[in-house]
Amino acid sequence: MKRCYAEALHEQAIIKGQIGGLIHNVEGKWIVGFVKSIGSSNSLQAELWVIFEGMKLAWEFGFERLLIQNDCRQAADLVNSVSAGSSVLSLVRAINRLRQKCWLTDVS
Repeated sequence: MKRCYAEALHEQAIIKGQIGGLIHNVEGKWIVGFVKSIGSSNSLQAELWVIFEGMKLAWEFGFERLLIQNDCRQAADLVNSVSAGSSVLSLVRAINRLRQKCWLTDVS
């Protein structure tokens, strides 16, 4: 299983932020990383962007199994919710659509 570690970088509650993360294999060998400017956002939005961009990159690389490790419990709870597909947050819905593709994902 490939692992996606990701981090959102913020100094204030709402700022012009950047996100970044990396994907590595079970032995810890780095496969690919990413950095993206996301504009004005709060920390929850940044964490959701990290999950989304990491999943999108993993899908593009053809991974069939993905373990996403995130340090924001609220973001993990939102994307793991049974109502994620109808969330008021567009990023949660987008993540849910990615998770519906033919692969196994786990967000913790």
